[in-house]
Amino acid sequence: IIEHVVLFKVKDDVDSDKIDAMVNDLNSLATIGQVLYISAAPIHRLRSASTFTHVLHSRYRSKEELSAYVAHPDHLRVVQATMPIWEDIMSVDWIADHVPRVLKPPGGSVAKVALLKLKENVTDETKKEIMEVVKEEYREISVGENFSPARAKGFSIGSVVYFKDLGEVETHGELVKEKVGGYVEDTIVVEFLRIVPFKVKDDVESDKINAMVNGLNSLAAINQVFYLSAAPIHRLKSTSAFTHVFHSRYRSKEDLRAYAAHPDHLRVVEENLPVWEDRMTVDWVPDQVPGEKENVTEEAKKEIMEVVKEKSSGTDGISVGENFTPARGKGFLIGSRL
Repeated sequence: IIEHVVLFKVKDDVDSDKIDAMVNDLNSLATIGQVLYISAAPIHRLRSASTFTHVLHSRYRSKEELSAYVAHPDHLRVVQATMPIWEDIMSVDWIADHVPRVLKPPGGSVAKVALLKLKENVTDETKKEIMEVVKEEYREISVGENFSPARAKGFSIGSVVYFKDLGEVETHGELVKEKVGGYVEDTIVVEFLRIVPFKVKDDVESDKINAMVNGLNSLAAINQVFYLSAAPIHRLKSTSAFTHVFHSRYRSKEDLRAYAAHPDHLRVVEENLPVWEDRMTVDWVPDQVPGEKENVTEEAKKEIMEVVKEKSSGTDGISVGENFTPARGKGFLIGSRL
């Protein structure tokens, strides 16, 4: 199996619509006959001095099929259409040391790509030892030596491994550099989400679609759910054909996992699988709680309420306090009435 990884840096002033179109166009290359698997997405987390923003990972049966993909008219068209928004690009190709157990990772899974740039005069024997160390870290990892140096910026060893979710990624440390750091000049570690669209089949009756939406919304009764909403998509800016969207919130990754394993959730998924043509799932930890400034302490909240009272010191009867029923407060924590 041939692994093909491309890293892109999109220019800072590019409109989001053009960036979305780029990602969609890259993913549409899955229709090329030689492609076993392809996924393009924004980078979720980057450990590098570089500033890449997007990644593409694809798989092929042989070097010849990779070459056929690169020369395919659809690939050339997408490259020509999106090249003006690129600021930087690099790519690495390697022969996987074994055939991955799952060639097409499922939606919601998370990929970790690691690229190593070795110091000068590292022997071939040492390269093999380094790849063995990389393999020791993850059972299902694909690792190999780059055979396309022209656009690799000196990076000579590549690896990719898929995890079921972000929580599983967090349980694995960065041990490779600790063990082989003496031979490594630079590293790039990229994490990105495997995205799959959520689409209802075209021939599904409206009653079944309504039942699906109602069934999904009924999951709000599960204890771990902080917020949940399922609905038809009102407007979609994409070349894809998504039809419905589902959004929910949880207090922790543990609560999300408990929800996913809940019997009611499993029942609704099983009932609705026949009407789904495809799905998309993305999970993330927000940088702040919606409606609340990050890291606002209890002491700061008290100071804010004192300021509110001071601003109304010339009037009588102001009432100010902290909300104690947040379920329907939309994130607003302090209220006042005069």
